[in-house]
Amino acid sequence: MKFNEYNGDYPQGEDLKWKDNAILRTRLLKTLNKYKKPTKVIVVCHGMLIHSVFKDHWLENSEIIEFSF
Repeated sequence: MKFNEYNGDYPQGEDLKWKDNAILRTRLLKTLNKYKKPTKVIVVCHGMLIHSVFKDHWLENSEIIEFSF
């Protein structure tokens, strides 16, 4: 998969057909901001989306990871 091959970032000068880490991260944080009032929120999503925030970590299936922002 190209996303994994390029670690989620478009190589310069190439136009690929997937959303890069910057786009995914922006969309994720914009959505999470809507739910910032409660003290804790559980989010279930695709690993690529989580990887956009934790760039050096690929989640295992069903892994739980804490995130504060």
